[in-house]
Amino acid sequence: MAYRQKDYTYNPNLNSDENLLLDKLFKLKLSHMAEELERQLLNPNSELLVKLFYIIILSTVNICLSIIIMHK
Repeated sequence: MAYRQKDYTYNPNLNSDENLLLDKLFKLKLSHMAEELERQLLNPNSELLVKLFYIIILSTVNICLSIIIMHK
């Protein structure tokens, strides 16, 4: 079964930084991770843990994209 890259649809309930991170995850072909992170960001009961996870994911995605850009 061939992988088909999904496009991210911006969620108006999230802020622009969160939407941007989710879009980057989709571009890195991590759509399932993006969908789960979006679900967690929208859950008000998991705020503290999700914010920590968000920071870690943001750093990792930025590093990955920097490496990809450097090798082009």
